Amino acid sequence: MEDNFNFDKPYKTSTQLIEILKSRNLVINNDSLAIDLLSSYGYYPLINGYSKPFFKPDNPKIYQDGTSIEDIYSLYLIDSQIQEIFLSNVLKVEKHLANTIGNQVAKHLGVDNNPDNPESYLKANNYITKNRNSVIRFIHNNVIPTRDNPTAYYREHKNHIPPWILTQNMMFGTLIRYYKIQQEKIKTSIVNELILPVHTKPNGYENMNIKKAMFQFSLEILSQFRNASAHSKPVYMFQSHVDNLPPTSALEIYLGNNIFFGSKSDEISLEKKGLYGALLYLLLLTSDSYQRIYILNKLELIEKSYLDENNNNAKMANNYKLYLKAANLPTDYLNKLRKASSYINSSKNYVTSTFDGKTMNFIMHLYWPPARSGEMKKVYVAQGENIYHFNEKCSQIINKNTTSFTLLSAKTENMEPCKFCCNNI
Repeated sequence: MEDNFNFDKPYKTSTQLIEILKSRNLVINNDSLAIDLLSSYGYYPLINGYSKPFFKPDNPKIYQDGTSIEDIYSLYLIDSQIQEIFLSNVLKVEKHLANTIGNQVAKHLGVDNNPDNPESYLKANNYITKNRNSVIRFIHNNVIPTRDNPTAYYREHKNHIPPWILTQNMMFGTLIRYYKIQQEKIKTSIVNELILPVHTKPNGYENMNIKKAMFQFSLEILSQFRNASAHSKPVYMFQSHVDNLPPTSALEIYLGNNIFFGSKSDEISLEKKGLYGALLYLLLLTSDSYQRIYILNKLELIEKSYLDENNNNAKMANNYKLYLKAANLPTDYLNKLRKASSYINSSKNYVTSTFDGKTMNFIMHLYWPPARSGEMKKVYVAQGENIYHFNEKCSQIINKNTTSFTLLSAKTENMEPCKFCCNNI
């Protein structure tokens, strides 16, 4: 019966697929290599996922002259490298969120999960919004019965499951749903843990309603890009499906002015919902400044590997630029991200680090093992400024509140040396 049915997508061998690609003007000089690529990565993920930038403008099925299957594969590789960086670091945000929600729920609602106890933190009346019953039901039916530790261990060996344990076994989407039903005072504590308070003008107080809306939007974007990365879906042209975009002015409070490239509202909207926006929100919710530097340095390593003039490979450089264009990322996007990261540091009303010198040395070497010893030198930065000083008693900062950094950290954050105390050193 199957033989008589006209399927839209009948099975085709690798050889047949290669002939189809050749008929569409794709250059395949090595059939064996093409077969290996299709076998390893799949026709749909590789060809359908990364061909679009190479099609002729007037014919979305015919490749531009000179396009090879290696070109398509190069876009796949670039996207995979960025996915890897994004995914490994968004998991840290996810873990921070889980820990924070668990601790705040315990602090405000107690530690007993027993549904028969009227004081249980999992009683629906402890939460807000009309969705609270479905969220609590999902936790009872899917999270508590898990076979995974640590929740499974506490369920089997302890007389209760405290919330900071239960949240460890919640997926990112569940954590977001659980956050949404929290009381406003708990939400405030959670948001201020992941996005530290900033100095605002004119009255110095943050608008918590705007901050919470921005926080929730950021979580939704990160969750969608996390899922796309985890399933190896292309992220370079991915647009998240989230309504109620936060106003640009709100984002600029926490990430600085001129963080977007577009001049029109629809262009900025695409940036907020696309890969660039996802990277911005990843930096925003990564409270560890050294982890942010690590993310940016890894992205820079990717860029240098493709644009390095010593490689003498114009094809690689062109494909990287093509990737940026397709992802709506201008060539200076990394500079924008670095400025945003620096702004996060400078605008916070807190001391960036309280680690002693030995501990900070250890942390810096973890992030940059080959760092030169001179780059571990301590420098001083006045709060809200972008200039580092070798002399703690420099006349330019003598009466200001200062924070100490390593020289490497200051350079990586694009800080400028003091013209007075750094000039002759």
